[in-house]
Amino acid sequence: DFAEAEKVDQQYLPAWTSANFHFRQKNIARFWSAAARAAAMAYDDPSPLIDLADRVEPDPLAALSRLRATAPMDLAYLDFLIGKRRWDHAQNVAEKILARTGDQNSARLQGLADRLIGAGRGDAALSLCRRIKNCPMPDPPARDILVNGAFRTEPRGHGFDWRILAP
Repeated sequence: DFAEAEKVDQQYLPAWTSANFHFRQKNIARFWSAAARAAAMAYDDPSPLIDLADRVEPDPLAALSRLRATAPMDLAYLDFLIGKRRWDHAQNVAEKILARTGDQNSARLQGLADRLIGAGRGDAALSLCRRIKNCPMPDPPARDILVNGAFRTEPRGHGFDWRILAP
């Protein structure tokens, strides 16, 4: 019935429904086939599809490969991983995004750097910032000096720059 529905209505919802059904039936081969079709047509929030793919394959790079992911799916998976605080996996997906699009998504990647700093992963954040345009960071190799210590520019509140809190 799902295969017939996908033939009649070649849009996201039948493919997503088929993927969901095959996931629940533990038919992994058919799940990946339907999930890849759904991923190619995703027009809204793909996080439910990503959640299922992540349950089947906890390595995001392998899951993205099986989904035949596009750049928007990579970004959605990055957001999913950030939400789950899976920092190592988020860094791997960020590397994939940088390899695919360069720093075209610098704002999103700066957000990851901010989260990494907040999670106490300064080295990982510094490594990421070095590859992102306009990410405030210390000049290498002096990693432990202040960024914008003389306040020559207004603090941006991202990367290793100052964060001005409201009183």
